[in-house]
Amino acid sequence: MPRRRAPSQAPSQVPSHAPDAFAGRYPHVARWLQHGYVEIGWLESGTDSFVRALDMGGMVWEGAPTYPSLDDALAALDAGVAAFMAEQGIA
Repeated sequence: MPRRRAPSQAPSQVPSHAPDAFAGRYPHVARWLQHGYVEIGWLESGTDSFVRALDMGGMVWEGAPTYPSLDDALAALDAGVAAFMAEQGIA
């Protein structure tokens, strides 16, 4: 059962710089999240990619099966999403 915070405690706050740090490092992924969503991790069926970008119509980009690091996977996602958005004229 999850631990509940006592009413007198203030809720945790996400540092205000957190979203900007991600958007600064992966700007196209941050923009893509206004149009679609991403999946990170392996699926049991359907694809062997580790990272994917999707919208309501389905898969728009999928990466390689493995990456040396999560940062490398996110960098590939950022580049893939940038290319897709450029092709589709998404600003």
